[in-house]
Amino acid sequence: MRRIQNESGQIAIITVVIFMLLFSIVVVSFTRIMVAASHEAVSDELRARALAAAESGVEDAKRILTYCLGSGSSDSRCAPIINKSIDDQGCDTILSTNSILKDMGLTGDIESINGTNQVKVGNGGQYYMCLRASAISKDYTGEALVDSKSTLILLNTFCKITGHTCEPTPVSAIMIEWSSNSDPPTGDGQRTPKGGTDFPSMQAWNNPSTGNGAPATLRVEYVRVPQGNGSGFTVQDLTNNARAVTLRPSSNTGVVRNTNPTNPANNGCNMTETSPGYNCLNIDKFIPSIYPNDIASVPLQAVNCSGSGYPYRCSVMINRGTGGANFVTNNGETFYLRLQAIYWNTNLRITAYDTSGNKLLYKGGQPTIDVTGRAQDSFQRIEARVAPRDGSGDDDIWWPEYAIDSGGKVCKDISVVRDSGSDNCSYN
Repeated sequence: MRRIQNESGQIAIITVVIFMLLFSIVVVSFTRIMVAASHEAVSDELRARALAAAESGVEDAKRILTYCLGSGSSDSRCAPIINKSIDDQGCDTILSTNSILKDMGLTGDIESINGTNQVKVGNGGQYYMCLRASAISKDYTGEALVDSKSTLILLNTFCKITGHTCEPTPVSAIMIEWSSNSDPPTGDGQRTPKGGTDFPSMQAWNNPSTGNGAPATLRVEYVRVPQGNGSGFTVQDLTNNARAVTLRPSSNTGVVRNTNPTNPANNGCNMTETSPGYNCLNIDKFIPSIYPNDIASVPLQAVNCSGSGYPYRCSVMINRGTGGANFVTNNGETFYLRLQAIYWNTNLRITAYDTSGNKLLYKGGQPTIDVTGRAQDSFQRIEARVAPRDGSGDDDIWWPEYAIDSGGKVCKDISVVRDSGSDNCSYN
């Protein structure tokens, strides 16, 4: 009997030990989870504070850009901001001891921490550092909208670095890319173009199998505004100096992607040809007729949107032809590119090239900002493009929207007598 009691006691001890081990495992696991959650919460808070510090740097940079592009254009400290890209600026170009920030009252003292100039923006170790801002961007990126304000680009602002300044440069060719392949909301998603060259209805343009439809169709208009004609810019001037083409995405025909956009003039691109299979379009083909409700050629061009492996699905190079003038000349006239989407909104990118195929920079219309925020040992970097308020940005360019946009002819031959009228147009 005593042996049985001893065995029972041993079993009880073993059971207690097992339960204690299991309980210890649960407690240790729970503790580790709680510690990890606490660390994640602290990290999230530090990331949020670092991002807030970086956003403060963006706001300060916007004020500096407004100053340098306006009343401070003659300030020597604005020279690198106006005429150098952010890639050519150092981290201390703006955050120097002789900083514009201090003179504008945007910040307190600039502290040197571990050999880096940093601006304190809050308590608890919040700073922003390596602030770079430039009036120059390498291209134009934006969005073309449907049934809304057109996207307007002032072509006179494209420039090339010459010495210490970015000088306005004649534009010979323009690369237009649209329908970003990245996922929404920053992109259009993977859209599959439809074959053919027709202009189908909205329902036919949609793709029920994927739900995202084909890439948007893009209407491109080039307008030259003459100066010094004594009577201002008239409707007839608009007709005489406008060129317009509608770019219809296709999967099996049309102008193909330029495979070497760094030198469009020497890439097998017939600068005066518009037939399918060539990389370039000559915008001068699409000249409005001098007769009402008529056109010199059908302004509908198919584009082979086969760029699934590129940042943008659709791409086309547009030029004035070897015998024509450049898009932009230095004769005091103003040149615009007007873009509008059809079917749905689309992301786009515009890149300009000179006569030698060199890529030009875009000055003043879409300044760039690069800044890093810090909260203790957490860092957040922001790269942004902003709209200026000096008259060169898209929102500051006044341009009349057309009352009627039509894919075909518009007839306005109507007779009205007292309370009755008749439509004299022929719709055959």
